Amino acid sequence: MKRGPQPSIIIGFVPQLHIIEFGRRTASHSVDKPIFYIGRDPNSDLLLAGEDISRRHCRLIIREGCYHIEDLQSSHGLWLNGLRVYSEPIESGARIQVGPHTLLFEQEAGEVLPWFDIGPDTDVAIKADLPTLPEMSLTSSFSRPDMPRQRMQNLARTSPHLMRRKPKPAVPIALKHSLNIVGAADHCHVRESSVEHPEAAEIQRHSDGSFSISRSARGIELSLNGKPISESALVDGDLIEVGRAHFVFRTGAREA
Repeated sequence: MKRGPQPSIIIGFVPQLHIIEFGRRTASHSVDKPIFYIGRDPNSDLLLAGEDISRRHCRLIIREGCYHIEDLQSSHGLWLNGLRVYSEPIESGARIQVGPHTLLFEQEAGEVLPWFDIGPDTDVAIKADLPTLPEMSLTSSFSRPDMPRQRMQNLARTSPHLMRRKPKPAVPIALKHSLNIVGAADHCHVRESSVEHPEAAEIQRHSDGSFSISRSARGIELSLNGKPISESALVDGDLIEVGRAHFVFRTGAREA
């Protein structure tokens, strides 16, 4: 029987969403599921009232080993720490603005989330019996302050990604879309402020599984293995320089 790609088991901790009113916490909700919906729909996991709240306004969803906050095409937008966002990883202490409501996201050590990771093209989560801790595989596309350095160094890199080399620390960033935008803007799939341009380059995955890179506009500094380019095919180990940011392209094959 043909089997599809197998998701990785993640390690995480049960977070809390606190409703903040007049500087004080007035209610708390456990985010104890891999997809947690927020809105004025009665079936939402967190029901919020208000004219500025859409029925399905936003959601928290596990991707690549941690929770992300995603705008579900709401009418009045989603804000994270004062910035308009569409899909962003979220860390403990973050403040989410949904209409007139302020939510404080907190994640404390203590419990393991027994869920499979949610891939970019599915909303289906499969609950699983957890193996012992040493047998778990970890995936992440950005730095996790609550993840020990040794775990970061042992990340399972089994899919195409960019390994950020500069600025440090080295961080793997998954290339999970057919077209991955590299830039400093919030909506970019590979977001890095040192790129120094809202949209600097595009990394495309082709139907045959190959990848290519091209600059998004004239005048952008894009180099491959030390040579300026406007576009080029990518192979494993290529060094990409965009502005002041340096990345190494990896196809995802495990190193021996």
